[in-house]
Amino acid sequence: MVSELYQLSKDYLRQETIAPAKRLGRVIGLGLAAGALGAIAAVFAGFGLLAAAQLLLPATPVGVVLARLVATVAAAALAGLVVWRGLR
Repeated sequence: MVSELYQLSKDYLRQETIAPAKRLGRVIGLGLAAGALGAIAAVFAGFGLLAAAQLLLPATPVGVVLARLVATVAAAALAGLVVWRGLR
C-alpha cells in the first residue's frame, strides 16, 4: 500500500509540475524568437525608411540630415505606438 501511494504521488507530481513546465518553456522560447525576429524587422524597416528618405530628398548636407531626422522621428513614433498598444 505504501509503495502504491509513493508511485501515485510520484506520478501526480510529474503530471502537475514537469509537463506544464515543459509547455511553458516551449511558449517562452517561441515568444523570445518572435521578439527577436520583430526587432530585426524593425531595424530593417528603419534602414529602408532612411534609404527612401535619402532617395526622395536632395543629396545636399541639409537633405541628408533631414532624411536622418525623418527616419529617426518615424522610428520613434513607431516604437511609441508599439509600447502604447502593448500596455493596453
